[in-house]
Amino acid sequence: MALNKSFTGLSRKMYNKASQNRQQAGWTRFTRLCWQALGISMKPEEVLNAIYSLDNLEAWKAAWEIIRTKNTDLTEFYLPHLKEIREAVSRLPAPDKPAMRDSRDSIKLALKILESVAEGKCKCSVYLETEQILPESQEKFGLVEVKEKRWDAKAYEDDIECSCTECGQDFNCRVNHGYHYPWSKWVKKTKGYTLNW
Repeated sequence: MALNKSFTGLSRKMYNKASQNRQQAGWTRFTRLCWQALGISMKPEEVLNAIYSLDNLEAWKAAWEIIRTKNTDLTEFYLPHLKEIREAVSRLPAPDKPAMRDSRDSIKLALKILESVAEGKCKCSVYLETEQILPESQEKFGLVEVKEKRWDAKAYEDDIECSCTECGQDFNCRVNHGYHYPWSKWVKKTKGYTLNW
């Protein structure tokens, strides 16, 4: 019986230690990722610190804050730091192992958006160059208005008509959820429209 008591006591100590380690490491990050998925934002200084940390996960989280930020806020909070952001992004370490997508892709996309806004263009001009931005997620943050959504059963894709809420540019976007991660193909609609960027 004494053996069982000491074994149980040891197990509880090990369990408590493991629980503490989980909270200090991955579970805290997991919780923060869940908060971000719900739209709880980082402050601009937290975004900048995450990029400057040279930690790919932190830079990834910061990237999505930039991607879902309006042009005016990008200009106010991030463009004054564009040079430092560019340097930090160039110094992010390459992934240790092969993956479906490079962990630095999102922060590189965020940098492209910042550079586009710095050139006087709307951030939506970058949508044409990436497969990472989905219209429905941008709509949640007031950046895109989805006008019509159709299901293309033959291609197994969503066909979405939408427009940028900042410059008014109309797009057709094909979204496919059939891979390891969703991807999109943006095409600008130009018939009867004068491009603002």
